[in-house]
Amino acid sequence: MRRREEGSWARHHQGPYLDHAANPKFSYALRVAFLAYATHKANGHATFKQGEIGTALGRFDEDGTFVPLDRRAVWRAIQEAIDFDLLAPDSKTLCLVVPGHRISGGLGDEHAPCRRHPKRQSATRSLRAVS
Repeated sequence: MRRREEGSWARHHQGPYLDHAANPKFSYALRVAFLAYATHKANGHATFKQGEIGTALGRFDEDGTFVPLDRRAVWRAIQEAIDFDLLAPDSKTLCLVVPGHRISGGLGDEHAPCRRHPKRQSATRSLRAVS
């Protein structure tokens, strides 16, 4: 299928994405992307507390004990979702970012700052003079 730059838009309900994020039939990369699409705000950011994504992607072992996904596996899932262009490159374990070309709308202000992505220094401030 050819990717088209222009196309029609449709809204999505976030609830079914949350259900998919909990479904172990999907790969972790898809599940973490589903989690982002289920919880993002209008600015495209879905913020989480420490370990919250691992809990969302966890599973029950053979004894019926709940086991959260290991933090390294969470990181790998995020990186794979970024490689698939399902998440923006600045996604991390405390904030998943849905690419702007994939969404529009959501709760909140689309220009709201993200508490997990503090404003970066301007390029001129980060350059050092070298003599």
